[in-house]
Amino acid sequence: MTYVDNVPDTTWKNTPVLVRVDVNEPVDEYGVPQSTFRIERSIPTIAYLAERGAKVILLAHLGKPEGKPVSKLTLRHIAQELGHQMKRDVSFTSNVYGDELDNHVQEMTEGEILMLENTRFAPGETNNSDQLADAWAGYGKRYVNNAFATSHREHASLAAITQFVPSYAGLLVKEEVHTLDRVLEEPPSPSVAIMGGAKVETKLPLVSFFAERFDYVLVGGLVGNTYLDRNTREPGSNIYLPTDFADEERLDIGEETIEKFQSIIRKASCVFWNGPMGKIEESPFDHGTKQIMNTIMANEDCYAVAGGGETAYSIERWGDRGEFDFVSTGGGALLRYIQDGTLPALEWLSKESDPEQNV
Repeated sequence: MTYVDNVPDTTWKNTPVLVRVDVNEPVDEYGVPQSTFRIERSIPTIAYLAERGAKVILLAHLGKPEGKPVSKLTLRHIAQELGHQMKRDVSFTSNVYGDELDNHVQEMTEGEILMLENTRFAPGETNNSDQLADAWAGYGKRYVNNAFATSHREHASLAAITQFVPSYAGLLVKEEVHTLDRVLEEPPSPSVAIMGGAKVETKLPLVSFFAERFDYVLVGGLVGNTYLDRNTREPGSNIYLPTDFADEERLDIGEETIEKFQSIIRKASCVFWNGPMGKIEESPFDHGTKQIMNTIMANEDCYAVAGGGETAYSIERWGDRGEFDFVSTGGGALLRYIQDGTLPALEWLSKESDPEQNV
């Protein structure tokens, strides 16, 4: 896998470059983004290419329109927010492919940024259509995957497209992969993994994964409840489960558990956090998550990494992203990467060791 900053700057000058980004933010009924986390994280790669004279053509999706246009899932407002964040013009076209788009691309100038309409409006995107991928590849001379959070999907704009154009990984993918590899392979000791949330069948196997690599594994949320129901923690185990709850339905961890988890986090040199401790959408069952998050942020000597949709949401709503060394954009992709050490779309990028050899 070749990263965009590992090739000469001249690679990009006056070159139409297709860039797959993940800007799949929650939106209101008009399609206006209600969060900008993933939009902001996409900017460094876009700016890097534009500053080197590339004609940047952005591919992205929003929601699940199932191969047909859905008005509230247009990327028009996402493009406007991206331009606002970058303090520069970002053009938008309501086309996903076709002659009109072809003409627009041919008229682009060096450093210009154009966002196409939602890739999932196109039939064939989620089926990894070679025909659709080939059509998109025709608009660019190079392709960059900067969408880590969607790279667990084998879709046309992520996978098949790499067959038709020299392909690279973006700066966000580089940061995600290098950070996760560092934390998961050799976490500084004492190391603490915190697992929570509701994706039980996906996360339960990861509890043992973390127990083999981290000094402490703290488990809460529905994952913790299910683990309690299915297992008995043996004395000496490094897996710590809730010992009390905020209510009879076990919708949040209790004060005794919070204090125990906090005492472990305070002495940590490394923390990896994925998933809330309770049902955060209902107060007061967000209390345990807030307390755990605040304890992580207060440990200034700790290398803190967080990830997952609800985890990132909690940090954005109640915390400070700047207090974490790294917050992953991935949800399902993050869990898949932890489990497999790679992602399907990244494997497609890795099939060709030197993308320039066929240029």
